[in-house]
Amino acid sequence: MKQKRTEYGNAYVPWVDEADRLLCCMYDEDKSISLLSDIFEPTPVAIRSRLKKLGKIK
Repeated sequence: MKQKRTEYGNAYVPWVDEADRLLCCMYDEDKSISLLSDIFEPTPVAIRSRLKKLGKIK
């Protein structure tokens, strides 16, 4: 986990409502998973997982 946090500062940090809203908005604007990962700092896998949970992707 420490190694992931070194690379991705917010790895394993719980999401908050405002971050969910911003993530959805940016995804709807066709921002890439890679860019969203750079901005929010969890792993790309975590971004995809969150978008699935929020009903944005299958």
